[in-house]
Amino acid sequence: MVKDFNILKYFFTLILINRINNKGKYMKQDYTGQKFGRMLILKEAEPKIQPNGNRARMVLCQCDCGTIKTVNLASLKGGLIKSCGCYNREVASKTLSKKKILIEHLVEKKFGNFQVLKEVEPKIRNNGRKRRMVLCKCDCGKEKIVNLDSLLSGKSKSCGCGMSSIRNGITHNVRRKSIKHLIGKKYNRLTIISEIELKKYEPKKVLCRCDCGKEKIIVLSNIIKGKSKTCGCMQGMSTHKLSEHRLYDTWTNMKQRCLNPKNKKYNSYGGRGIKICNEWLNDFMNFYNWAMANGYKKGLTIDRINNDGNYEPLNCQWIPHKDNSIKHRPRMSKKENDIRTNLRL
Repeated sequence: MVKDFNILKYFFTLILINRINNKGKYMKQDYTGQKFGRMLILKEAEPKIQPNGNRARMVLCQCDCGTIKTVNLASLKGGLIKSCGCYNREVASKTLSKKKILIEHLVEKKFGNFQVLKEVEPKIRNNGRKRRMVLCKCDCGKEKIVNLDSLLSGKSKSCGCGMSSIRNGITHNVRRKSIKHLIGKKYNRLTIISEIELKKYEPKKVLCRCDCGKEKIIVLSNIIKGKSKTCGCMQGMSTHKLSEHRLYDTWTNMKQRCLNPKNKKYNSYGGRGIKICNEWLNDFMNFYNWAMANGYKKGLTIDRINNDGNYEPLNCQWIPHKDNSIKHRPRMSKKENDIRTNLRL
């Protein structure tokens, strides 16, 4: 074991002596004659002292183009330096030549609404660079000078004629479609009667009749999106002004009992098939007007005359809470309730 260790120690000593020169420093690897990219190393140059005090190894190289240049050895080995700069110039010249050839293939081709006609004088920027410009013809017939890069990237698609229709939420294809299938349909309180003739780039409009009887011309997209619900007749009677009224609570509780399965009283109302008439279901003002005209006073509650009937004007009345609590159905057993539920399903 000791002999093997002494042999290894002897060999490591020989290697160390061979790598150390007469001055006691490690010998540097010689890269003379080696080629990295286009650069052939001729000889080692004087090292360059960096700002942090380190010494960077420099070598004198000859490029394939014949240029002799001193470069950093580490950058050369790492691939950061491949030539004296001639390679970058060749790539730039090739891209320029491609762009010059490209315009010949682009003539009479379409990009969006634009058709390329010819190339015009370039536009000079503030930094001195030139921007290639082309003359294009839009589908609307207007000619316009456009930046070539914006045209190829898709930033420029039209002369601006299509922007008005986009702002109105209507594309050219939609504008050409007929709306005959919408005539007679009702949106909230508005019923579409007929289509209105349009001027150029004007949003599509229709003639509507409101539930109050008034006719008005309204933008179609506003009706479909729900922005326009009435002719303006409900402007002074918005529900939020009566949201603190007791009748509003009565109306919402009535809807919860009949429509919400999670409500505690749903089984006694909506679960039994009791419904709310369409006149009251989506319009609180109709319910409010009926209540005020049919004897509503503070302290009274709504009551159905026929206990198995729906909530509707002919089947409802206002009575005191005591009288309403007396009128109730006889309670069913759980078994009878399950049987009725299965029959209804």
